[in-house]
Amino acid sequence: MIVHILLLTQGNAKIVSLADRWATWIVVIALLAAVGTYVVTGEIIRAVTILVVFCPCALVLATPAAIMAAISNASQHGFLVRRSRVLKRT
Repeated sequence: MIVHILLLTQGNAKIVSLADRWATWIVVIALLAAVGTYVVTGEIIRAVTILVVFCPCALVLATPAAIMAAISNASQHGFLVRRSRVLKRT
């Protein structure tokens, strides 16, 4: 079986960086929405609910998991991927 090696020397995939940047803004917006909700309603449970629902955990966790699944799938087809950034190359 032929093993193809795809190399790129710089860090993570761009999509991971993009997800991290979006997550940062989502957290800021969630905190502002929770504080605003508490100020308007006076109920802490509603503010905590906003934080739980608005949490960007799925976005931050799903992106690297999808990249690892793509690397695993590529390796099953004989491709060795050393850097995740190469998956986004067009």
